[in-house]
Amino acid sequence: VISRQESVDPEMEKFINSFTDAEKSEYDKLLDITTRERVAYRTVEIIDLPNILVICLSLFHPNKQDTKVNMKSLKFPEKLTMEYESCCRVYKLNSWVDHWGGSLDSGHYTATVDLLSTQWLVCDDDKIQPAYSKMGGVDDSNVYLLFYEAL
Repeated sequence: VISRQESVDPEMEKFINSFTDAEKSEYDKLLDITTRERVAYRTVEIIDLPNILVICLSLFHPNKQDTKVNMKSLKFPEKLTMEYESCCRVYKLNSWVDHWGGSLDSGHYTATVDLLSTQWLVCDDDKIQPAYSKMGGVDDSNVYLLFYEAL
């Protein structure tokens, strides 16, 4: 799904490619007439690449009862080339949302936005201030949502 022409973090490539891999789910007893065990597969099919690409990351560990935040850091590039069959689109990072805090019970959200491709700004409640340089992308364990726009 990601172009090989770019230098992509292997963890990032694994993350994005996992969206199109078939996911096997085994159900003990699916409610049907026979009540036999069933195996189901969840898949995602990409029909077209959007003008605005939104990537939502799971903050919490799947299938766990605890409320601790998943703090795994992935590096997201400033430019992202998505390829699918005959469709190819180049995206530029436009903004992202961070979740600050270690659990579901507490935390705070901030947004970092690109101001006319000249400066990154951090929006934190009623405070807006310049961000440190984000050239090259985002390498942040607090990222929750990323917004890319097609070029």
